[in-house]
Amino acid sequence: MFEVRSSERRTIPAGFDIELARVRAAHPHGLGPPLRAAVHLTRAYTGLDPDAVDPFGRRRHLAAALRLAAMAAYAAASVHGAFADRPGLDQAVPRAAADARARAQSSALGCSHALGAVATTALAVAVPGEGEGEDEDEDWQLSAIAYIDEAVLRDFYEACVTLAASALRVAAAG
Repeated sequence: MFEVRSSERRTIPAGFDIELARVRAAHPHGLGPPLRAAVHLTRAYTGLDPDAVDPFGRRRHLAAALRLAAMAAYAAASVHGAFADRPGLDQAVPRAAADARARAQSSALGCSHALGAVATTALAVAVPGEGEGEDEDEDWQLSAIAYIDEAVLRDFYEACVTLAASALRVAAAG
């Protein structure tokens, strides 16, 4: 079985930060409403290939795990502006990334279960009028603040952070 060298394990945090910067550059205003974010995360999840045996396949799997972790942390940050102290995206991203790193030390939930929790909570967070306008990327948080229980938004945040942590564990395992 292919094993990850210790020098590759040390690059996981740097790889996570690089992927997070790429996701932020590609989606400067967030991933959109939770349901759309769940679709992005599902698409990223399909890149995982834990059965890959060749070195290139293992690298693609590692890259997919880092991408999934970064996207999940970014999705968590995107919803974080709709509850609690309502930080802007620039403040929420480091918080979500730190939460994911901390949870990766103890989280034993697999990516598929964590993705299921994200999807379940995304359906519960469905924002009134979602998908009806051009400016929904900026306005969904306002609707969420007005119409959705803050506990549901927190659940989505927690589910995304757990998915990010699970993906970081997959990346660390190689």
